[in-house]
Amino acid sequence: MRIIFFAGKGGVGKTSISAATGVKASEMGYKTIIMSLDIAHNLSDIFDLDKDLMDLNKGKPVKINDNLWIQELDIYEEVNRNWGEIYSYISTLLNTTGIDEILAEELAILPGMEEVSLLLYINSYVKRNKYDVIILDCAPTGESIRFISIPTTLEWYMKKIFKLERRIAKYVRPVANRISDVPIPKEEYFDAIERLFDRLRGVNGLLEDPEITSVRLVTNAEKIVLKETQRAFMYFCLYHMNIDAIIVNRIIPEVAQGSFISSWKNSQRLYLERAKEYFDPIPILPANLFEGEVIGYEALKRLAE
Repeated sequence: MRIIFFAGKGGVGKTSISAATGVKASEMGYKTIIMSLDIAHNLSDIFDLDKDLMDLNKGKPVKINDNLWIQELDIYEEVNRNWGEIYSYISTLLNTTGIDEILAEELAILPGMEEVSLLLYINSYVKRNKYDVIILDCAPTGESIRFISIPTTLEWYMKKIFKLERRIAKYVRPVANRISDVPIPKEEYFDAIERLFDRLRGVNGLLEDPEITSVRLVTNAEKIVLKETQRAFMYFCLYHMNIDAIIVNRIIPEVAQGSFISSWKNSQRLYLERAKEYFDPIPILPANLFEGEVIGYEALKRLAE
């Protein structure tokens, strides 16, 4: 089992590289799933699937071939699957403030819910040995760091806050119900949190196991992008993540000619060398800029080569 994160600054081509890697793994005979962690999903677009604009298959895996699937989570479906009691309480609580019911339901989808849902899938797939390779197409750097910090944060909450919070709610609830219309969470709410945490057990160990999980940072041969890649490298190292490659995407090939292109090529050579200095001994893998868009299975297959 392998779990591979593709992370980096927005716009560097993470989805293309993730998809190309998934195609390569499937062609090698590995049962592979590519999962999108970005709110703005476009895995379906990059595989050029004939789907409606908002058709995400309700967040379930979509089969590309016998060895390859893609999955774009639908947070509204995940709320029903994983967050029932928790979402219901938060929505009811917001409703008591006078907020419109529909708006309260929207606001009750808290930051982190989608990330936790993805972690639940990863943990489940690993425990059931459902796939040989799980590829994660990450959101831009900041959101990716939040994603990998969630297991540690939840573990701290369950150890330090949860039991106290539950005990306080138990004693306050009878009194509060008589003097206020603000709902105090019921036991079912705390049971739901406990069940959710139980389903996440072991995921932190998976993410930190270098034999299973690695991060591949996608960057471009540009000063600003490389600076952010350096910061991302540091953050992932702080969370004990194994970084096994730096992919420098959109390198202009030597066959491209012209004074305008030459200037860009010289700049890219400079920053490619700096990338090698910055990240040594991590392997630097250049990926050429294509003449056209990288869309569809065959184009992704060429990129993977």
